[in-house]
Amino acid sequence: MTPAAFTAVQAALSDLMRVHTPRATLLASLGDEVLRVRADTPPERAGLDLVPPDEWFERGEMTWLTRDGALLGLLWQEDGPPPDAAVQVLTMLLAAARADGVHRETEVLITQLPVATAWLTGDLVFRKVSRPFLELFALAEPDVTGRPVQDVFRDRPALVQALVQAGAGRSVRLPDEQITHAGHAAWVRGEARPYFGASAAGVMLTLQDVTGEYERAARVSALLDTDTPAALLSESGAVLQASQGFLSLLPAGAPVVTGAPLWSWACFADVPSDPVRDLVRLAATGGAARADVELA
Repeated sequence: MTPAAFTAVQAALSDLMRVHTPRATLLASLGDEVLRVRADTPPERAGLDLVPPDEWFERGEMTWLTRDGALLGLLWQEDGPPPDAAVQVLTMLLAAARADGVHRETEVLITQLPVATAWLTGDLVFRKVSRPFLELFALAEPDVTGRPVQDVFRDRPALVQALVQAGAGRSVRLPDEQITHAGHAAWVRGEARPYFGASAAGVMLTLQDVTGEYERAARVSALLDTDTPAALLSESGAVLQASQGFLSLLPAGAPVVTGAPLWSWACFADVPSDPVRDLVRLAATGGAARADVELA
């Protein structure tokens, strides 16, 4: 693998971690060494052998990234298993990097990424893009490759400005945007960041489809748009959202403490917390939780 391709893979791994699994840690086998990659810090060398730290066995969830029987990397997350999408994307990238070694150039790696990714020169001319990127914006490769970003995205000045900032050396998180083509709407979230790879310096743009998040939020909002007392809780019992009917149970002047445990809300001030905690605990395990409680 050439130095430029090696650097490109490091940058792509960091980008994908930041988008798909920002709290995880990756040990990746690249060439003759192992890299430790996190979303919030630069990749660092972790020796020559792909061996996880002892604490990975003691807590959290460790996932093996394999392809055709070969171990490509180890992905660990303390608060549960990483998303399947992260596992698939990282495995694909590491497999592509290993399969072609020195013959695989950065451009080819970008085109094969299963997420919307674009690599631009320092002058913000599109160098290579992935197929999901073309599909997202309903573009053909000749419409993009070799053209300045200002020409391709005339109707997206905010995106162009973010890429300009990335070209000046600053990583920029993009605001969520809804993209509509042929009656299909998709919400995307992404990041533009400077990329440095010897003679291949430029800008890397990565976009993630977060339509599912918006659809789930819409369903929750519809569920809570009612005068019936209802609330969405986390597994720990924290109130994430509450209907107007639920808020009306609060005593006059009582604060709305979103994010606080259900049993700490003022309407439960005169109720022992244990029964409410037990209800939440039972519901979190999938059981039907019912009880009569007297509100303040």
